Amino acid sequence: MKFVGVVEGQTEKEILRPFLQKWLRSQSEPGHAIQLVCTKGNSKFVKQLVDVVKENRTAPGHLPVAVFGLLDYQGLSMSYPRTCTTLGERCEWAKTHFESQVNDARFKMFFAVHDIEAWLFSQPKIFPGQIPSRLPRDMERPESINSNNPPSKLLESLYRKHVNHEYDKRVDGIRLFHKLDPMTAGLKCPQLQALLDDILMRATATK
Repeated sequence: MKFVGVVEGQTEKEILRPFLQKWLRSQSEPGHAIQLVCTKGNSKFVKQLVDVVKENRTAPGHLPVAVFGLLDYQGLSMSYPRTCTTLGERCEWAKTHFESQVNDARFKMFFAVHDIEAWLFSQPKIFPGQIPSRLPRDMERPESINSNNPPSKLLESLYRKHVNHEYDKRVDGIRLFHKLDPMTAGLKCPQLQALLDDILMRATATK
């Protein structure tokens, strides 16, 4: 089976494809491939999602295709109903909204809360230098890191204080995600686990 994931940026594409592919290979039989397509920005993701899914929902040789969207919750600007007040309620509403727009049973929508860097905090030992010993005390739920100081900004601050260079997502992010265990991250990050569970369910359903 071929999985096509729609993400917002080139860096996310470079980081997440090997991360997700590594996990899928450890959990299922060979033959499943993950391809990521980027829309070059959060706002363009929202505008282009339907067209991108249409363009990528078929594969050469009529291979089964499953499509998913993955977007940082941080920076997402939407007009939520007044009844949606919690982060969980807003994510669920936005998920339903995007899936309704695409209107294809092969498509599922997911969010990185608040951004993909949250997943890195599930495994502190992968960070360099003194960062593991300088993390905030309550890091058991990385997805709960405050949206006013989201995980990516917290990581930039930690690098400035405790590592001898600035955090570079394209360099340091790729290196950190190479070390990150998807199963460990999923246990502490429910939104990530939902994505992993969906990919595995659809992969095993093709047996």
